Amino acid sequence: METYPLEYVLHHTPLLLADGLTDAAADSAEAQLLASLNARNADGGGGGGGGKGFFHVRTAAAAAGGVARQPLSPRASASPLFPGGLMTPLWPARHRAAAPAVAVFFRRLPPAPGDALVLPPAKPAKTVLVLILDTLPKGNQLLEDRIQAIRRQCGLDSRNSLFIFNALSTEQETKEFVAGLQKHLYEDAVNYYREHGRRVKRKKSKLPPLTFRPPAPAAPSIPNLIDIDDDHNAVSSQPLHTHGWNVRYDFKMAVFAEFRQDLEAAAHHYEDAYQGLMDMFHSTLGVGSFVGGNGAELITPYSLRWTEAKILADCISIKICKLALYADNPLPALQQHYKHLNNFKCLPEFAGESSGSSASLTIPGLRNFAAVVPGNGSFEYWAWVSKQCRVFGELIEMATKIGLRVPFPPPGSAMTAPTVIGGSATVSTNSLLNSVTTAGGNAVSGGDSSNTFGPYSSTITTLVVQHAGYYYYHAAGCIEERAARFKAADLAAKKRALAMLPTDSSARAKTELQCLEAERTTDHTSLTIDLLTKSYEQFKRQKSGRMTLFLAAEIARVYESSGRHEMALKFFERISKTYRKENWPAVLGVILAKTVECARKVEGRVASVVEGLVELCSEHITSGKEERETVWQELVAVLQGPPGGGGGGHPHDRFSTVVEMDKINAFMGCGVQFKKPNGYVRDGVRFQVTLFPQGGEAGWPVPFALSKIRILFSNGRLDNLWIHDGAAPENAGATQAGGKVSFIDCSSTVREVDPDGKPGDTPTSTGKERRVSVHRGDLVLVPGVKKVFEGQVIPMESEDLKIIGVVVTIEKDAGTVNLQYKIGERPEDPSIRRKWFSVSDSTKPRFIGLDGHGELSTVRVIQRQPKLKLRLVDHVGPILLDETFPMILELSNEEDEDLEGVVDIDFKNSMSLESFDKTSQIAKEAVHLQPLHGGSTPLSSTSAASSSHHINLLSEHPFATRDGVSKSNNNVATTQNPDHALTKIPIGILKAHTKTQIQFHVRALKVAAERSLNVNVDFKMIHEQGEGDHEEEEEEEDGRHAIRDLVGESQYRFRKVESFKVACVKAFECTFLQQPRAIVAFNNGSGGGGGGGGEGDSWIHENGLLSALNPDVELVKHCGWTIVASVKVQAPCELAVKDVQFVGNGLLDGMKVDVKAVAAVSKLQVDGSDADAVISLKHGDMRNFVFHVSVEFDVLKTHGEVVAGALTVDWRRRFGREKRWVEFTDSFFFHLGHQDKLKNTVDHLLNSRLLISRILKFGHILSFLQKRGWAYQYLYRIEYKTPAWPCWISI
Repeated sequence: METYPLEYVLHHTPLLLADGLTDAAADSAEAQLLASLNARNADGGGGGGGGKGFFHVRTAAAAAGGVARQPLSPRASASPLFPGGLMTPLWPARHRAAAPAVAVFFRRLPPAPGDALVLPPAKPAKTVLVLILDTLPKGNQLLEDRIQAIRRQCGLDSRNSLFIFNALSTEQETKEFVAGLQKHLYEDAVNYYREHGRRVKRKKSKLPPLTFRPPAPAAPSIPNLIDIDDDHNAVSSQPLHTHGWNVRYDFKMAVFAEFRQDLEAAAHHYEDAYQGLMDMFHSTLGVGSFVGGNGAELITPYSLRWTEAKILADCISIKICKLALYADNPLPALQQHYKHLNNFKCLPEFAGESSGSSASLTIPGLRNFAAVVPGNGSFEYWAWVSKQCRVFGELIEMATKIGLRVPFPPPGSAMTAPTVIGGSATVSTNSLLNSVTTAGGNAVSGGDSSNTFGPYSSTITTLVVQHAGYYYYHAAGCIEERAARFKAADLAAKKRALAMLPTDSSARAKTELQCLEAERTTDHTSLTIDLLTKSYEQFKRQKSGRMTLFLAAEIARVYESSGRHEMALKFFERISKTYRKENWPAVLGVILAKTVECARKVEGRVASVVEGLVELCSEHITSGKEERETVWQELVAVLQGPPGGGGGGHPHDRFSTVVEMDKINAFMGCGVQFKKPNGYVRDGVRFQVTLFPQGGEAGWPVPFALSKIRILFSNGRLDNLWIHDGAAPENAGATQAGGKVSFIDCSSTVREVDPDGKPGDTPTSTGKERRVSVHRGDLVLVPGVKKVFEGQVIPMESEDLKIIGVVVTIEKDAGTVNLQYKIGERPEDPSIRRKWFSVSDSTKPRFIGLDGHGELSTVRVIQRQPKLKLRLVDHVGPILLDETFPMILELSNEEDEDLEGVVDIDFKNSMSLESFDKTSQIAKEAVHLQPLHGGSTPLSSTSAASSSHHINLLSEHPFATRDGVSKSNNNVATTQNPDHALTKIPIGILKAHTKTQIQFHVRALKVAAERSLNVNVDFKMIHEQGEGDHEEEEEEEDGRHAIRDLVGESQYRFRKVESFKVACVKAFECTFLQQPRAIVAFNNGSGGGGGGGGEGDSWIHENGLLSALNPDVELVKHCGWTIVASVKVQAPCELAVKDVQFVGNGLLDGMKVDVKAVAAVSKLQVDGSDADAVISLKHGDMRNFVFHVSVEFDVLKTHGEVVAGALTVDWRRRFGREKRWVEFTDSFFFHLGHQDKLKNTVDHLLNSRLLISRILKFGHILSFLQKRGWAYQYLYRIEYKTPAWPCWISI
């Protein structure tokens, strides 16, 4: 809208003149008041109507420098409108800047009461005085009287003419004061503009009736430069016609109504002025209702007044649209927009000279604009239409910011409420949308609405209010058509000048020449791009993704057509990504062609040229074979360079570009496949790379040879480089039947220096050149034929080996293009089964299915466990408890390479959960596992006091003596307890296909349970260095050593773990049978206590019970047993037994134990090796051994289960390798718990008379005891004061 006079198009608000606020200090009350007034200043630029209380505020200094007071009436000779002008922007500018409705004077109270306060005249405006006081007059009668005197002195009204402001007010209080001031003055401002409107209305009513007779000529005056006839004579200007005065007065009433914010009345008057102005144009041109000579020339065409009238008509149309949008009626605004375009189609300067064929006419809306104008319109017409579309777009954009929702009406709505347009005509919204004439017009465009098209006509975009981007796009199309029409007109003018044709001196010709001169300075490209950019932003805000891409392409096209190829290239590259991603091949093909064309004209953008040509080679983008061949030839020409200029230049002059084939529509696809998901170190891992046609059956358009193929692995040392060998026969490999697949074996490679290597490519810091595995062969590709390459790598360490990329290189004289496939970034595709091209002698070459789906581009490389076997040599199980058992572990290296390592052997109970098993021992040498005791003393010579020489390794103190510590023989050696594991046993260097043995000894104690022999072998292979890999292996070892030093990694890479289960059983199973052998009596301790019932023993068979009451007398009991020990052999092998003993427990507290053998064991002489053995036993054999045991103890002391002693057997395997004797021990127990019963009985008899009474009552106790068959009975007599009763008690 800035192209029109702002006084015409800005919204009008009441003018308030503020005097006395300038040149004030920054912190003064005047400065605060001025800031608050400016904050509430409604100058109409924001587009709002400005409700009550809002003014257009201007200071007195600004108003004084505004529009000067000059006559603006067409009747005044000094007026710029004299004699026939309609309106000038100076008139609304005067009322906006210099003719205030309210004049507010801010003054300080005079210091002296007699001082006068003089205000300048401000008639006819409302005069208001604001007194700024330091203190309020409340309660100060003198001050109030002074204020009233000032009001009368200045001639102020009694209502809303004098206001008091406190100079000490805060900022918020100042804002509230200003808001209240404007609210009180608003009504006076409205009355001011209402009176102006009434005055203009009275003037209009005095005009004569409207006729279209030509007005009488006026007196001659200074002619306008444009108003000259063909003979260069001045033409007398006509005075303003009555119709023009009506238009003038309608416009003034509309402006005054707008000032007082009566928008409905303003719209009504603007429409009246617009219609009157259109009648003047149509009467002059004889169109519309003035066809047939009914009209008169009210405005001279091609004159200054003609131009002023066109500008006024445009601005009035803009006002009508704006007021309709303010009233939230977008459809009347749309109606006025198309109505105005339709009304001005008949202007003579808008007629074109040809039908036109520019590209912009393909836009749907522009064809309608061109169809209604002769010759599809001149460049002036298209400039005017572009301006109207742009202005309407700006109005819609402004309306959307204040709440308008577009499109309006929304899709699917059925609005039937009548809409008021300008307060005069009511049009049904529903009928407005659906009114279409047979001639193609409609109610919106100002046509006849008598014939309707149907309810679905609302889908026509011209019948719906769109967002601003739609109208900006139309404006941009009009600018392009304007430029095309201007070029044609300019060319025609230049041709006429060259032909030296007579110059046309008519007003029209001169106007056209002036327009051409002005148009030559117009930058059509900038205007088009500016409008397209504004449209792009609006469509983007509406989230119209497709349209934004289209507009971006249009911007790029305009840049290209204007020669700004670099900017065009940026847009083409940006939008091609989206079209490529969303798979729009037809559109993408056009964009790529434009990209290549622009990139050719931009220096240094050969990469964009190559990338665009590579994608255009795809059959998916360019379907025609001949077209693809042409594109391929262009690509080869770019790589080859200009004729005679390739190959001889400096290498730095060559270009190299990379095309990421996975991100474009490629003509060639690439697939990779490992044959197996797992591999082993130093074993060959095979893979295949397949190049196949993509985007169609043929793929690449012509046969061509690749320069090289590079396979990139995650481990750079394994990269493969396959180079084309021109001497190799084409398709030398196997080919599938039908010729659809060609196979090349590239597994045989040679380590060479990388020809493309750079100084920074070396993997180490040694500065050595980078090497790759190179194969040379046939790399020719034929259209429609897959090419399968099979390669092999040999990894040297454990890793997850990945094919991260494949680079296919096409190299020519001028440059190189690398077609890159980023295999490592591809997503998994579970829909395609894995395939492998099999080439074998037994079957024809074909694809075979593999397990899994998609591409297998990663293989897990692990260290293959070397073939190291472990076994126990000559192991005859099970082992026997307590014996020292020798074992031999054999290690067999079945590999072709030597190995070196250490062995860890762990021996423990299989069921034990403890980290250290005390019942299992292992030692490298047998001497570290000491025998249980040094020798055995014959049983016959062992006394009760000295028979505790037995050592029990499972108990810290196996037999307790009186001193609490066991006594052992002096000849028992004390050694350190052996461990249950052997660690770090070196095996040295074990040669390939050799064996070695490790001998050790084990012993199981206490628990006859299965043992586990766990063997861990940590070792490494000793490889022979290859000639080609020596250098890289050295670097690899250096790196591994550095890491090992840093984190403490073991030097061994492999571990062999194996567990052997070893059965463990007891050598013997021993059971004891005990029988009482003698009478046991009580002894009071006065006699000698002896052993068990032999001759000479002084046993007292009868004694008084009451003698136990004497505390100095011990009641001692003597017992004797015959022990029969049955020893059964559990071992599965033959045993040699040396000696059998029963070792007594010695002297315990309150107890004496003595053991005697009944019969000695006779010695059995065997072979010489076992000359000392007394007996030889086999599995299941049983022997009985008899002993007498005598026990003497105090009956009055408590005894539980007592260990009488232990049976010991010295044995060893008769035919075993171990010659040391092993001692078997089993303990004998007997129970003395019945003595506690006797003591309790005596206590009860002595202390409880009631208990004795109960015993006497049960007379059957004696007979019961006799029936029990007790062997010994004792009779006790109990004497009391009552008669004595005999009682039998049995023990």
